[in-house]
Amino acid sequence: MKKRCLKQLLWILAAGLNMILCAEAADMTERYFAGVEVPDGQVQPAEKSLDGQIRIDVPYMSQEDVLPTGCETMSALMLLAWWDIYPSVEEALSHLYCLSVTTDGRGHMYGPDPCQAFAGDPASPGGYGCYPPVIERMLTELLPDDKKVVNTSGQTLAELEEDYLSKGIPVMIWVTIDMLESYPGSSWSVIDSEGNVTGDIYTWQANEHCVVLVGCDAWNYYLNDPWKSHGTVAWDRELVNIRYEEMGMNSLAVVER
Repeated sequence: MKKRCLKQLLWILAAGLNMILCAEAADMTERYFAGVEVPDGQVQPAEKSLDGQIRIDVPYMSQEDVLPTGCETMSALMLLAWWDIYPSVEEALSHLYCLSVTTDGRGHMYGPDPCQAFAGDPASPGGYGCYPPVIERMLTELLPDDKKVVNTSGQTLAELEEDYLSKGIPVMIWVTIDMLESYPGSSWSVIDSEGNVTGDIYTWQANEHCVVLVGCDAWNYYLNDPWKSHGTVAWDRELVNIRYEEMGMNSLAVVER
């Protein structure tokens, strides 16, 4: 009789322990969102769920009906919002260096090097875009002294995952709209800030797009995509890698000094 009671007691204890472990595992699986600011102002390392997923809860912003061709600016505003910095769209645009793309009477186009200035107007459907150095300049002018921009261009997505995502830091990356293949678009003679023709020809890569890398798992990358109010979307890791490399491996992040 005593042996039977002892066995029942051991079975109850084992079942209780198993329920506790299962509850803890479920809690870990649900903790997808990371990077919450702690009192000392540091950013917590991102937590991985049991399946290896990392997610950073970056505030989402859409460019729809605001900046038709301003994916870079809106993605930059999402980075700032993550650091609890909220300039208006108008203020951000006042720090974005833009140069017009024009066409002369013979149909010849003139415009900036998109690494030096935004080509066109991000508030216009006819705008083109820009690359990290332009956004780096804009962000630097908007950031407080305790934050800085890091141009991470050239790093692989795996390296960005290790160096930034795992530490709870989102990253802007240049890919393509809806992960469509890019292709050569308009070409123009490059002009400098004074309007002088430099002699260089620039060909725009159509479907260029900028998003914020906010997470990953074994199969997907998670992106805050400002295009058409897409929200946070999951794309196949291999496809994102292809488009990221196709667009020149351009990226940047905001970190603490």
